[in-house]
Amino acid sequence: MIRKVHRVVLVLLAALVFASCASDGQNGSSCTVTENQDGSATITCDDGTTATVNPGPRGDDGQDGASCTVVDNGDGTKTISCEDGTSATVSDGEDGTNGVDGADGASCTVVDNGDGTKTISCEDGTSATVSDGTQCTITDNLDGTATLSCDDGTSVTITIVHEMFGPHRIAVTGTTSCAIKDDRTIACWGADLDGQVTNAPTGEFVDIQGHQNGSTFCALRTDMTAACWGAYDTPAGGTFKRLIQRNMGFCGIRSDDTIECWPASGPDLPPVNNLQDYAFGVGPENWACGIGGGAITCWGGDPMFGDPPTPPAGLDFWHIVATNHEVCGIHQDGTIACSLPLDGQNPPAGTFMYMAAGQNYACAIATDGTLACWGVNSDGTLDAPAGAHDSVDCSGRHTCAFGADNVVRCWGWNQYGQIDVPADVP
Repeated sequence: MIRKVHRVVLVLLAALVFASCASDGQNGSSCTVTENQDGSATITCDDGTTATVNPGPRGDDGQDGASCTVVDNGDGTKTISCEDGTSATVSDGEDGTNGVDGADGASCTVVDNGDGTKTISCEDGTSATVSDGTQCTITDNLDGTATLSCDDGTSVTITIVHEMFGPHRIAVTGTTSCAIKDDRTIACWGADLDGQVTNAPTGEFVDIQGHQNGSTFCALRTDMTAACWGAYDTPAGGTFKRLIQRNMGFCGIRSDDTIECWPASGPDLPPVNNLQDYAFGVGPENWACGIGGGAITCWGGDPMFGDPPTPPAGLDFWHIVATNHEVCGIHQDGTIACSLPLDGQNPPAGTFMYMAAGQNYACAIATDGTLACWGVNSDGTLDAPAGAHDSVDCSGRHTCAFGADNVVRCWGWNQYGQIDVPADVP
């Protein structure tokens, strides 16, 4: 599940009362409020919806503009209703789901105190009170923190909470590719020996995963329940906030951060099963790694194939992936470290916000959205396209990515048409 990172999150503290708009918007569509010269204000959301509200009566603080509230409709949309009668319905999760947008820096809410001030409260417990009309920005310091700076001189440092679940709309197996389309339905192409293409489920979905050496996909519906298809189709019941691919299977992370995997065979989970992130060896080695307290630990292994890798050192990792033999992690500052080079290649320099791993190679999305791949270059798997991308997934010999321009691109091995993206995707 790639998360999309915005380097700067703008907090508009205009005279409009928009605390509930800003807070709820972070859970799905991100919306901004802009004051117009005629006293009205325009609400603009990242799914393209806009609404203009008329000015309210001049008077007490917080009444300078129309007050708006946000209601979750329970069907993948939210409705913004303003006191002047204007309303607009926007779709959830166009830029993320379950607080992803807020987690780009740290999730913060704004509350009008009714005395000419507003209080910004962030999920790490930090808060700051500023005067009405103050404009604030949140800047990623690339060290696990962000700085909230306001034009009245207020400045506080807040902890960045990396949210692993994001708009992961692309997934691949060894011979098949799938994507979540703009209407949230799933389209698949490539090999169909186990029904990976023809048995794709109907309905609307928010996250999708495939595993590199199998022929099964799993995806999360909008109600956060899992659906699987291909070689087997029996996921665990209940709801999950994200999915993780696993050797010949999958795992789901519950809302309380506990993990459940299916099918039952595979590497043992650690005694404490609410680690920050997990990665499972791609091949038959039967090992896994996890992040606890910022450190990567690995367990399992197989007498025939050897012990799990020795993870890279550090106490500030927040995201990991695994190939056949190695584990790689992203530090809080965005740099990548691996247990050993992949096919003699060290990870790329720079800062990154997400990784995906294939059997013997990996790809990462930089903070500017560009792709970098390293490891074994079978059939051109390392030949990543130019431009910014929001999601990427790797198999054994082909890769697909979802572009920031809303174009799906695949490259590498193509024996089954797995890189021939259909015309109706996305």
